[in-house]
Amino acid sequence: MESLNEPGAADTARRRLPRDAGLVSQLREQLGPTTAYGALNGLREVICEPSRLMIIAALRLGELSAGALAIIIDRRPPTTSQHLRMLRELGLVVSTRRHRVVHYRLDSGPGVSLVLSIIQLLLITA
Repeated sequence: MESLNEPGAADTARRRLPRDAGLVSQLREQLGPTTAYGALNGLREVICEPSRLMIIAALRLGELSAGALAIIIDRRPPTTSQHLRMLRELGLVVSTRRHRVVHYRLDSGPGVSLVLSIIQLLLITA
């Protein structure tokens, strides 16, 4: 019998169709598009990083400057700017420049609603 440790054995095992191929196909279809899982990865980038989560929580109350956010989350301005850049790329915050100061506010997409719901749950259980 061929061992999975032998060269090429794992590739051969992956190519064989399981006996319940119909069930496997059904379950793969039910998983949905892989793009949904990519969106979850972006959400993880926010929820699992306390500074980003605090920025979102602070912006619930309204628009704030990048400097004010740095003070609120107790981080240096360059570090805060990097967090804000990622939140902008994820479509969670939008920025407006007024003279030399950049102000941020929450965007209005479904991702923001989801993160706000998670923050609310965290505040209730804390």
